[in-house]
Amino acid sequence: MPIDSATANSDITNLLDDKETRWRAAVDLAERWSKPAILGTVVMPGPDKSGRIAGMIFAELAAALDDRAADCKWLIHHREIRSGPAGPSIMLIVSEGDPRAVKAQMVELEEAHPVGRLFDLDVYDLQGRPVSRQDLGIAPRTCLICGGDVQECRRGGKHTLLELQAEIERMLLGMRRQAVLAMARKAVYAMLLETACRPSPGLVNPSGTGSHADMNYLTFLASSSALAPWYGVLVQAGAELQGQPDALLHALRPHGIQAETAMFSATGGVNTQKGLIFSLGLAVGAAGYALRASCRPGAADVRSAVIRAAAPLQDELRGLADGERTPASGGERACARYGATGIRGEAIGGYPSVFDHALPTFTSLIDAGYSVNDCLVGALVSLLAVVEDTTVLARHGLGGLRYVQSQAREALRLGSVRTTPGRDKITEMDTCFAARRLNPGGSADLLAVSVFFYLLEREIPPEQLLGPSLFDSR
Repeated sequence: MPIDSATANSDITNLLDDKETRWRAAVDLAERWSKPAILGTVVMPGPDKSGRIAGMIFAELAAALDDRAADCKWLIHHREIRSGPAGPSIMLIVSEGDPRAVKAQMVELEEAHPVGRLFDLDVYDLQGRPVSRQDLGIAPRTCLICGGDVQECRRGGKHTLLELQAEIERMLLGMRRQAVLAMARKAVYAMLLETACRPSPGLVNPSGTGSHADMNYLTFLASSSALAPWYGVLVQAGAELQGQPDALLHALRPHGIQAETAMFSATGGVNTQKGLIFSLGLAVGAAGYALRASCRPGAADVRSAVIRAAAPLQDELRGLADGERTPASGGERACARYGATGIRGEAIGGYPSVFDHALPTFTSLIDAGYSVNDCLVGALVSLLAVVEDTTVLARHGLGGLRYVQSQAREALRLGSVRTTPGRDKITEMDTCFAARRLNPGGSADLLAVSVFFYLLEREIPPEQLLGPSLFDSR
């Protein structure tokens, strides 16, 4: 027997053995827990069961299973991921005890998800017996390409491997397009929430203009509407980047300049969100880059892409510090004069003020049940206390920045939004910052970035959007 035939036979044997191993493991779980067992695998024609495409589909399958369990309010008693010659697999034991009810949910997931046709979600009852579609009176699955009988197509070799792989690529492309749109929506949502929270010391919000005389909340709505389409463009640019992420910033900047032009056109020349275009734009571009590996990148994945994308900014900071680069903005002049790193330093470090301060604060307040408005205010105060805000530095020097930070730290010491003294202090800051014309715009931008990173992994509970703010009872 030729060696290639022997190798092929060995591969088939290994694949079949792996399928039997994971089947037995699922059956053992069902019997041990006395609960239905879910076994999730990927439908992947061809010999490569564990490649990049299979990995992307499996990541989506595992996330979709977790989402479905949450939607059904099932507790997950056991979650196990395996890999082997037959590809990756996931096994779940959930709190639902009716195997038919579990199977019905799995069938719905297979049918409703954009790539659910590539999910194989088997359910085993308490005795380890498979629950089929036929058991539920549901028609069997159809062919991926022609919609005919799967077994007939398989037996007759009706479709080539290349045809099947092309169809899978088409499905993945559709899912990636949806992921790009979803990522852009998260960015727009974060941008709108940042502007809507109140009190926001020195900043424009629905209740006032803060330290500004040339803009109000309606100006920000006009600006945000003009910027909204550009976040989709930035995500797409990241997703289409050919090469390493250190080339991402160069690819994003032309789109950022166009977004800036759209903003100025909408506001009559008023700079409402120029800094946000950079800070949030880099984050969403990095999210687009991360979509190349997964249609559900997490905050850590996107942060890693941000750090690599921001590496070229180190040369810009060195140029400002050495006087080799002429400052082109107030923020750059502050960097040159005071040695501050500003938003460039935040990006180079992967937004440490976001991940070390604002994001944990926002998450803990959401989990504690505070209104979304108060969660945003709390996260903003945590940023004001630590951010090296070059918007403040450029207009008010080190004294202005130290005042902003000290006031915010005092609010944190008093309990911030969680206590009456803390809220009193924040209200006082709102009045004082407006009187002194202190505009912590850099912190505001990072608040939007913080919310965006939160939305990468979690949804904001709708009931907390409706929750009354503790500031309204004052």
